[in-house]
Amino acid sequence: MSETDVNDTVEAVGFDFIQVPTVECQYFLDKPKKADLFNQNTKECVIKIEKFESHVLSRKPLEFANLETLSMVMLDYDFDGEVFDLDEVFYAEDLKKNDYEVRFAENKVKGEIMVIYIDIFGNEKREIKTMSDFSK
Repeated sequence: MSETDVNDTVEAVGFDFIQVPTVECQYFLDKPKKADLFNQNTKECVIKIEKFESHVLSRKPLEFANLETLSMVMLDYDFDGEVFDLDEVFYAEDLKKNDYEVRFAENKVKGEIMVIYIDIFGNEKREIKTMSDFSK
């Protein structure tokens, strides 16, 4: 099979190779944007997405601006090391309105957090974080 045959197959049946997106973020704790009147000590974990770029195999060059191909961010607040159990999802339109910040109460985290960033092509980048990643 030649390169042309592979490309013809990709275009004919929609088959594509997984291309892991490039993701760069800051992780930190912050005061909640919406005040918690009952608990003044509440903090939020913040994932500030600074760079998100998809890598697409295509005969026709596709150009996208930074963050333009981000589709969603999914979180498992109590990742067991094997099975991803979706706890919350943040969609691109909401992320854009919130300056590409994912915010959640620190008390939701029970151990390890699995973060999955998904692009508009269905490719994903997975990361495992702990609270120590947010307190730096």
